[in-house]
Amino acid sequence: MTRLFLCIPLLLLSPSLFAQTCEDKVHKLHWVENAEPRKDALIALTSGNIKLIAVYGYTLLMPGVEESKIANARKTGNFTVIEGTGDALCSDEYARLNRIAYKYAKIYNETLAKNTTVLETVILGDWCAGSENAFHEEFSLTIEDGEHIFSSWLHHRPAVSGKWVLKGKTFTIYKSSGLIHIYIIEKATPKKLILKEKDYEPETYVREECISVPLPKE
Repeated sequence: MTRLFLCIPLLLLSPSLFAQTCEDKVHKLHWVENAEPRKDALIALTSGNIKLIAVYGYTLLMPGVEESKIANARKTGNFTVIEGTGDALCSDEYARLNRIAYKYAKIYNETLAKNTTVLETVILGDWCAGSENAFHEEFSLTIEDGEHIFSSWLHHRPAVSGKWVLKGKTFTIYKSSGLIHIYIIEKATPKKLILKEKDYEPETYVREECISVPLPKE
């Protein structure tokens, strides 16, 4: 009998606790209703934030992102999740806000992919090694007569020349020697550039306070 009386308050409390949890989720998502994904994405690009937006569903989802790029984003952690999203749709309002959040993420991610010119503006110019594993000691990214020119130096002497292409966050260097380097841009600000080549540690490049690269890596 005592056990029965102990259970009754728990049963009575459960619906209220469930309702409170649902209200908390709804409260976390209210901001998406009036959010402007395109504007937010462009502001993020300008400040060097190129992380994708993800939402929780039956699994972690990245709307508007090519399937081939999702695995890399998961591996590198190059995404931010909209907190409060989920597939346990506790109310009609929560379901509605989840749909808006999904649409927000899709437009945001598509805007990042399309507006490479903003990112291009950020990475143009001179860079130098900011980490010991940086492949290049110094390099420059310029645009001359529509051509994207890549030039690098080792100990202040010309080292490698070629062309570069930026597509979304994929940064590719086509060297005159025929070698190709394919990087994913993990971070790009006016003063710091972090590039990740498959199977290698991220390389950091900076505008000032450079470090020396003792020997060529090729």
